[in-house]
Amino acid sequence: MATVTLTEPPEAFSCLLCARPEWRNKAGDGCNECPAFKDTHFHPLSLGPEGADLIVVGDTPSPPPRLQLVGGRDMKPKSTHETFEDTAGKVVKAAVQNVTSRREFQSLQVMYTYAVKCAVENPNKKVVLSCSSNLRALIHKTAQRRQLAGRTTGIVVLACGVHALTALGVQIRSEAEALNRMFENVDVGGVKVTVVFTRSLKAHATQDGKFNTLVSDVERACRAATNSLVRVKTREEIEKDYVYP
Repeated sequence: MATVTLTEPPEAFSCLLCARPEWRNKAGDGCNECPAFKDTHFHPLSLGPEGADLIVVGDTPSPPPRLQLVGGRDMKPKSTHETFEDTAGKVVKAAVQNVTSRREFQSLQVMYTYAVKCAVENPNKKVVLSCSSNLRALIHKTAQRRQLAGRTTGIVVLACGVHALTALGVQIRSEAEALNRMFENVDVGGVKVTVVFTRSLKAHATQDGKFNTLVSDVERACRAATNSLVRVKTREEIEKDYVYP
């Protein structure tokens, strides 16, 4: 393993990618008022096709290692921090690949994005809501693309963590309250979406033995996207319009 000797401590925050002119204001002027605007790594781009059937919304990206040794002939210069390329993101993408490789889901198009685009360890509600306009705009654009392409089924969102639910406008107090739940007809910027909940990115990266649970959550989302989910109705729903003889 290579070692590097530093003549002085590294700067508290220094990032050549975030300092590029096109990302200096991050997503725009609205980011200036966000508490996470300064000294955070910015992940601006979504990953996947426009007009996707399933949008995987991670709560927040992980910051890159503070010190990195980069080299090699085949290294291509980057212009941005990549999406879902940290450990947690790769775990989620592996689960999605596990499910979408099945014949019944192979036609699904999947996009990956973040509720909070800056790498913040534990964003507060103000940070989440400040960034939620970006998510609403993305979902609105996705709906437009789908309409132009003649894709008539609704958008399904796999929300990773409570922060992702908050950005989507779903009010939940804790992860435990949201586990195994699906939220239908959620209005996100005028677009009705179905939201399937799963644990946060950090939880999926650090909790051993939970991969099959993640796969199960992804499968529920894929079934919702293909209208093949068997939904169990409550007794109240069944009896709502029933007239007893």
